[in-house]
Amino acid sequence: MKQYLLIGFALWAASGLAQAQAIRFEKDSLPQVFARARQLNKPVFVLISSPPTPAASPGVLRKSGSESGLNAPAVAAVLNKDFLNKELVYGTAESASVIRQYTVSRYPACLYFEADGSLLYRSAGSASNEQRYLQDLQAFRQAQADPQNLSYFQTQFQQGNRSVSFLKQYMSQCQQAGPSWTPTCWTPT
Repeated sequence: MKQYLLIGFALWAASGLAQAQAIRFEKDSLPQVFARARQLNKPVFVLISSPPTPAASPGVLRKSGSESGLNAPAVAAVLNKDFLNKELVYGTAESASVIRQYTVSRYPACLYFEADGSLLYRSAGSASNEQRYLQDLQAFRQAQADPQNLSYFQTQFQQGNRSVSFLKQYMSQCQQAGPSWTPTCWTPT
């Protein structure tokens, strides 16, 4: 009987540790998360999940989606400490709006926003190695520290700056923000 009690306690403790190391996602809507981020002056990490894998897919393909380095304790610890985190489930109205606004075409998509709601960095696709996500976090921090980051260029563009040298720099910032992304102000409607 003592063995079962001891095993039960060990499993309970292990499940508590596993949950403590998972990314804590906000339950509120994305606009509410951004409002809270402005109050707390914290950046926002948005994860747009992948479309569901069809049941007829090979087991290896279904399993690979759950083995993301994003779930690594080191990555979760940084995201939980430094960011407000929001997961958008693919196929919902909220995710569709973000997908359209930020021209997301690969999943899962990771969007890194400044506290004011401006996108500074993005990445897409899944990797089993946590280093990829730690590098994404480092790239976000570098963009955040740069006074002429993507947010700066977006503001300048909205204010009417269309000089050739400015547009070249803006395009360069867009490329650094992540693969295959163009600002919505450049995409035809």
